[in-house]
Parts: sequence; C-alpha cells; structure tokens
Amino acid sequence: MNVDEMLTGVRDAMQARMVFSEPVERDGMTVIPAANVRGGGGGGGDNANNGGGGFGLVARPAGAYVMHNGAVDWQPAVDVNRIVLGSQIVAVIALLVLRTWLKSRGRAPDSARAAWREAALRSGRLKWLRGTDSNRRPSGYEPDELPLLHPAMERAS
Repeated sequence: MNVDEMLTGVRDAMQARMVFSEPVERDGMTVIPAANVRGGGGGGGDNANNGGGGFGLVARPAGAYVMHNGAVDWQPAVDVNRIVLGSQIVAVIALLVLRTWLKSRGRAPDSARAAWREAALRSGRLKWLRGTDSNRRPSGYEPDELPLLHPAMERAS
C-alpha cells in the first residue's frame, strides 16, 4: 500500500457523516446526532515503494441537535462512565486528605513532645534507666581508656 492509497482511505473516513449521522424525523421533530471524532496516523516508505502505515479513529457521542417548530436546540449526551470515574477519583482524593488531616490532628508537634518529656523527667513521672544521655558508657569503654593488650596476651608473653 502506498501513501496515496492510505491518504485516500483517511479522506473517506474523515467526512461529516462520521460526526453527524443521518437525521431522524418523528412527530414533527428532527434529531441530528453528533459525535466527537479524533484520529491519528502515520506511515513511511522508501523509493522502492516499501513501507507501510496506519490510521485510527475514536468517536464518542457528543449530543444531538433537535429541531422543533423552527427552533434548534442542542441536547448534550451524558457520559455516565465519565461521571462515575470522576466521582471515584474525587472520593479517593477526599479520603487521602481526610486520612492525612486525622493523622496530623492526633499528633503533637516535635517541640511540644520534647517539652512534655523534659517536664516529665523533672517531675519524676518519667525516669530513664541511664539518665537522659543514652550514649553514656561505663569507664573503660572509651577508646582512650582501652588497654593496649588483652590480659590473656600479657600472660603469654
């Protein structure tokens, strides 16, 4: 298939009948359905007519023109799937925001927790086993206080 044949097919596909279908007349009222149509395509080839391409279309109902007694009204189509999906997205976001708000409400800021801890230590309600500094080590464990040789090694020499 060469590019000219493909473009002819695209031209045939993209006509007004893809957007507006045949009018329907009943009880003195004429209804003309309309749709949103989108398409895209691509192709390529070389000088020896080797190549290919493709084209795709997507059509969704948009609504209908209603003609009655000489007046024309537009009646939009309602896409229930889009409404349901949109409401689900809004609900998920609302739940995430609510969860974050509830978590932050139950927590005191770091400065308030530190102040409570200090007040509890001073009053004796909270006692640390080794005092407030958890890095205290008994004498003999500092690097400058360690013996140079292990006692077993001193006996052997």
